[in-house]
Amino acid sequence: ILKDNIKNRIAEVAIQKGELFCQLCDEKDCVHVGFVFSLPDVYEVLNSRGIKNPR
Repeated sequence: ILKDNIKNRIAEVAIQKGELFCQLCDEKDCVHVGFVFSLPDVYEVLNSRGIKNPR
């Protein structure tokens, strides 16, 4: 769960079908998903489970 200060909204990023999915944007490739991958601790866990950045 992320706070988007630009849109003043809460963005939920979840794992769906082995990929990250932003429920706010309804996309697999948006700034919120990119932000989640930029967090070192989260990146390590996702990478160890085989979940890759869509870009």
